[in-house]
Amino acid sequence: MRIEHIRFSRPVVAALVVSMAVSAGANPFLSILSKSVNSSTEYPAFTSFTGGTLANNLTFDCGMWFTPSTGMTVTQLARWVISGNSQRHTLTLWGPTTNVLATVSVNCSGATTGAWLYGTLSSSVALTSGQTYYVTSSETNGGDQWYDYSSTITANATYSSSVSAWELAYYLGGTMAKGGSSGRAYGPVNFKFTIP
Repeated sequence: MRIEHIRFSRPVVAALVVSMAVSAGANPFLSILSKSVNSSTEYPAFTSFTGGTLANNLTFDCGMWFTPSTGMTVTQLARWVISGNSQRHTLTLWGPTTNVLATVSVNCSGATTGAWLYGTLSSSVALTSGQTYYVTSSETNGGDQWYDYSSTITANATYSSSVSAWELAYYLGGTMAKGGSSGRAYGPVNFKFTIP
């Protein structure tokens, strides 16, 4: 019996292996393969902050604007929880033209104080390098306290080059305003991202 040596390309070999796994009913193999392809690590954009003055004297959306220096995909948004916070807040990711890209609600009631409370977006959002984006939290006059403009946030040291700039921003009366000192944020807000 003569055996012919046939060289397959890698895609063909991969297809044959998957086909054999399906035929053999090897679901664990397919599960592991799927996880290895789809898994990605989420990184917090900011890891610490220095608190400023507490406030709760306005009904508006406040947070920060930022500019990514590399392509990234935002998966979660966050608001810092202060002792006594107990309300729900809508976190919003805005695009360069102040168009709403995504929202998620977080409930501060019972949440760990002195930490960022994250909410996972229903669909992750891809951001373009060099564009301006905004993250805000809905706040209410007389409601939960948040840190005012004097709070300074520190970028993730490992991926600090992924965000090139960030400053104060707020949305009030249909207008997005930004400015103030570099490195600051109302709230403060935060987000997590993956790198493609």
